[in-house]
Amino acid sequence: MKSSREEQDPQKRLAILKKASEMVWDDCPWLWLHVEKFVIAYSSKIKGMVVTPTEKFYPNDITIK
Repeated sequence: MKSSREEQDPQKRLAILKKASEMVWDDCPWLWLHVEKFVIAYSSKIKGMVVTPTEKFYPNDITIK
């Protein structure tokens, strides 16, 4: 994970993260048995809200119409 944060090339970063994911899968495949999912926001009035895979969002570009 540290090396993925230090890598600037998106393709190389993706390869590092894929390898990390495979390592986790090989070492403890049961980890993915429970994944909490929840709705952060739901309204047709909300525009520009992008949620990352880690369920974080940045309100800079969000508008409400």
